[in-house]
Amino acid sequence: RHYFPMEWILNLLDFMHTIGMNLLHFRLTDDQAFNYQPRRYPHLAQPAPGATSVYSVEELQQIVEYAQERNIVVMPELNLPGHAGAWGTEWVVPCHRTICESAYGVPLQISSSSSTNYDNLMSMLQHLLQELVSIFHTSPFIHLGGDEWDMADACLEEVGLESKDVQVEEFEEDLQSLLDGIPQVKNKKIVRWEVKKEVVQDEEGKFKMDPPKYRVQDIVQYWMTQGTIGTITASRKNATEVLMTSEGLYFDVDQQRDGRAITAQIFQLVKRKPLAVIAGTFELGVDEWMDRNVLGRLFVVAMATYGGFKRAHFDDHYLDRCLQVLPQELCTLQGMPLLPQNDYLMKMADMKQRWKHNVCQRLTEG
Repeated sequence: RHYFPMEWILNLLDFMHTIGMNLLHFRLTDDQAFNYQPRRYPHLAQPAPGATSVYSVEELQQIVEYAQERNIVVMPELNLPGHAGAWGTEWVVPCHRTICESAYGVPLQISSSSSTNYDNLMSMLQHLLQELVSIFHTSPFIHLGGDEWDMADACLEEVGLESKDVQVEEFEEDLQSLLDGIPQVKNKKIVRWEVKKEVVQDEEGKFKMDPPKYRVQDIVQYWMTQGTIGTITASRKNATEVLMTSEGLYFDVDQQRDGRAITAQIFQLVKRKPLAVIAGTFELGVDEWMDRNVLGRLFVVAMATYGGFKRAHFDDHYLDRCLQVLPQELCTLQGMPLLPQNDYLMKMADMKQRWKHNVCQRLTEG
């Protein structure tokens, strides 16, 4: 959703290496931006609102190589089939009213029965995935998004469709066939976001899993299941699910939790033995990273994950360790945001209005 200058990303990789983080989740597409320029489909490139640049293939290769030298894996994400507003008018459902009202969760046209462009879409996806696997060759993971498909309902209804008409499972089956035809994907694990209502409550108030009937995925990245960690873990006693988690670690929306609360969250998450713990900053640009003290909070995540101390001992460890890698003005915040909450919320509201205007203009005018 934002463009980060190359020097900024390389500096981030240096910081991650310093604090012991070894995975960078690099989202390349969303409603707001198609943040790289594919060689075969250069017209897909769509800068984020307010930006003038996207990443070239060569720049992405440089990022991967720089990260590899620091023992960091860069996991790319191509978000499918929702959050596709940046793909352009040729590929998304033309629900103009819904797009201009929300500009969020815009779906691709993935119904083979109602889209004459479906075969072209699948062919394009094949070439894009081949390119991404080649660029991000050091990553054992390819992230294909897949969250918040339910947000497409209003868009589909506007053009006279229902969710059942779109045949998402057919798209997923075709996506699997497409991936099977790419030799380089053979040794990759496909990561998908947890979908809404994948974790539900039954009539007795107990939590249970209700995953999609068919979906291309080897690993689920959980992000919504906050407050249910214990009961979900209990329901998986005999499960062998491989998961990544970002639950309770979205630093763009997490307003006032300090390092102690973040540490407590990490201690709960690691009980589930996730393959990765990933902090989320998806709505934050360079300036907002400072507003939210993301560097200070990432340090808390790393320290809690690897630190070898008990929750009650946070105060005994944090400041001394933080001062070794960050300025005192950030360390003394102890994981709290820098910008006051009300100021931050006003700033984010203004940014989201710009996003909405940008997506509406691109997809409905001309």
